[in-house]
Amino acid sequence: MIKSEIPITQNSAKESVEEESLSVNADANQKTEEPAPEQSGIKKRTSSAQKLKDEISQLKEQLNEQRNEYLRLLAEFDNFRKRRMAEMIELSMNAEKSFMFDLLPVLDDFERLLNDKDSEENNIRRGAEMILNKFRKILTGRGMKPMDSIHKDFDPELHDALMTVEKDDVPPGMVVDVFEKGYLFKDNILRHAKVIVSKAPEESEESLANDRNSEEIEGK
Repeated sequence: MIKSEIPITQNSAKESVEEESLSVNADANQKTEEPAPEQSGIKKRTSSAQKLKDEISQLKEQLNEQRNEYLRLLAEFDNFRKRRMAEMIELSMNAEKSFMFDLLPVLDDFERLLNDKDSEENNIRRGAEMILNKFRKILTGRGMKPMDSIHKDFDPELHDALMTVEKDDVPPGMVVDVFEKGYLFKDNILRHAKVIVSKAPEESEESLANDRNSEEIEGK
């Protein structure tokens, strides 16, 4: 049996080597293009970290905005408080100034009365009464009025009892005299009235003895 030999030329061998080389290079390129699992995990972690960093940056910006808004509101409130306090002080000063201005005519009348050395006693009294009435009118116009306490029931909310006295003609617990007038300012107590209050008279020992004797006689 005769074997036929197939001649291998130089070109055929070269082409075979080149094909194998191309195959190896293609496999290498394919492996290079496919990302390794570790590299994929690193990319994911890097993306998450960047996202978290962006969120933190946004939160810081929001916090700074809210802080600036708080400081602005705090400054506005402080300015409002100062303006309000200044207005209240001004109102109080104006009220006091107006009250003092209303008292000046009373002061003028007192000075005229005392400077008039030729005035008789009756004229001085009449002048003092006129000044007193003017002063009362000013106080009444300001909302102050005296308490009507005489012959009224004692009220601890309005009166301060200085002492008690026995009275037969009035019931106990009634104001029989006023030592110092009380005043109301716009229906609020400005000063309590200092008063003297009546109480029931105590029976004497002789009267008690007569009553006992009368009861014994009636019992017999």
